[in-house]
Amino acid sequence: MRITGVRPGWARVAMTVRADMLNGHAVCHGGIVFALADSAFAFACNSHNESTVAAAPRLIFWQWPARAMS
Repeated sequence: MRITGVRPGWARVAMTVRADMLNGHAVCHGGIVFALADSAFAFACNSHNESTVAAAPRLIFWQWPARAMS
């Protein structure tokens, strides 16, 4: 996971999906996707120099994450 951009109230993170991150359907496991989203949320929320935490995060999967092809 790497931070590719942060500004007040906004953050972007990226991650290469490896074979060991795939679930039984050969797509990135939802827990890994959630961890990526949770990290981006944390960087964005804490970008105002105030310590914050997510009380009730929710993630809706609109499409399956792509995996890196090698």
